[in-house]
Amino acid sequence: MRGIYTIVVVALFLIACTQEEQTTVAENQQQPISPETDDEDQNAFTYPEIKLEAAGVNYAFPTKELPLLYTFLQGAGNPGKQIEEMKLVPLPHSDPRTSYFVIQYGCVQTDLCSQLFVKRTADALQSKLVGDLVSLQSAKFSPDESHVLLTFAPQASTRSSFSNNNPVIINTARLTKVETTSPNSLSKRQDWPILDSKWINNEHIELTIPNVASPSNEVLQKQEYFDDSNVQSITLTINDDKEV
Repeated sequence: MRGIYTIVVVALFLIACTQEEQTTVAENQQQPISPETDDEDQNAFTYPEIKLEAAGVNYAFPTKELPLLYTFLQGAGNPGKQIEEMKLVPLPHSDPRTSYFVIQYGCVQTDLCSQLFVKRTADALQSKLVGDLVSLQSAKFSPDESHVLLTFAPQASTRSSFSNNNPVIINTARLTKVETTSPNSLSKRQDWPILDSKWINNEHIELTIPNVASPSNEVLQKQEYFDDSNVQSITLTINDDKEV
């Protein structure tokens, strides 16, 4: 009798194990197979932050908090290589609670890049595109650091185009481009090659440009017009009420 009881128990155990295995297989078969993640999602998860180095210091920027760079990397065929080729320019200033940078990306011919002005505080990361396919020449804060003046250099090899050479003034509180005014006779000369720039005070800047009568590309390509002995200065007034 005891043998029959043992056989019954073993049989019930085997039946229970078989049902459990069938249930597990059925559940596994019902689980949907996730499709391959497309390139856009891969970029988003693979590069949650951009790590850049400048002067021996490493900086990390959350990718999604820099919308232009995020979109750029989404469309890049090789985002990892694009990040490796980015350049970071820290902008020294006096307020320890805020950091300013220019991130240079999408470069062509090494030095012609898109220029992204970045402001970082403890609470936020903001950015503003200040130039496209240009070479950053200088970035200078006004005495009270309420504005920053950015100038761009013409292509050293050809000096064939100065259309992107306009200075850019950024209001550091609003992160907006600010318009400038100048005497009528000099109103069109601020887009000439800028040899030097400086703040006169918090409302005025001085640009040093070639001293020529006509700003044709043919004339400006001559080396003599880039010598310090043949220059002129123009003064621009910041119009903070008008944004570009």
